[in-house]
Amino acid sequence: MTTLSQILSLSQLPNINTTISQDFKLAVNELKNIVDSFPKPFVFLKTDNTGISSNINADVLAVPGTPVPPGHKGLVEDFNLNFSTAAGTVQIVVMQNRQIVNRIVRNINADTSGIGKTVLDEGQYLAIVGQTAGAGQFTSYCSGVLVKQVIP
Repeated sequence: MTTLSQILSLSQLPNINTTISQDFKLAVNELKNIVDSFPKPFVFLKTDNTGISSNINADVLAVPGTPVPPGHKGLVEDFNLNFSTAAGTVQIVVMQNRQIVNRIVRNINADTSGIGKTVLDEGQYLAIVGQTAGAGQFTSYCSGVLVKQVIP
C-alpha cells in the first residue's frame, strides 16, 4: 500500500468528522497532483543494437520514436546517434501525424551525441529521416523526461 493510499484510508474512519474527512481527501488529491507533475524519465527514440540502414532518400522515415502521451509534454535532454558504418546522411526531426514539424539536427553522417532541451507537445515524437542515401548503419538513443500537464 502506498503512503498516499494509507493517508487516504485514514479519511474513511467512521469516527472522523465529515468536513475534516472531505478536507483531508481534497488535500490528499492535491498532493497526488503535485507528485504526478514531477518529471518522469522517458525514452523518446531507441533502435535495437543491430543497426538501421541509412540508405534512404530525403525525408523518408527510418525510425519513428514514441509519441508523447496525452496530457503531457516531453523534454528531450540527450541525443545519441552512432554509425557503425558511416555512409549516407540522416536527420533527427520532430513529427506529428506522420508529418515533419521541425528539423532538430541535420547532416548527421558520423557519431553524434549531445544535450538539448527540445520540448515536444502531446502526440509529437522524435524520428530519424533520411537526408542523403548511403550504405551506412546506425543506432540511436534519445531520452529525457515527461511532465504531466496539470490544469488547475
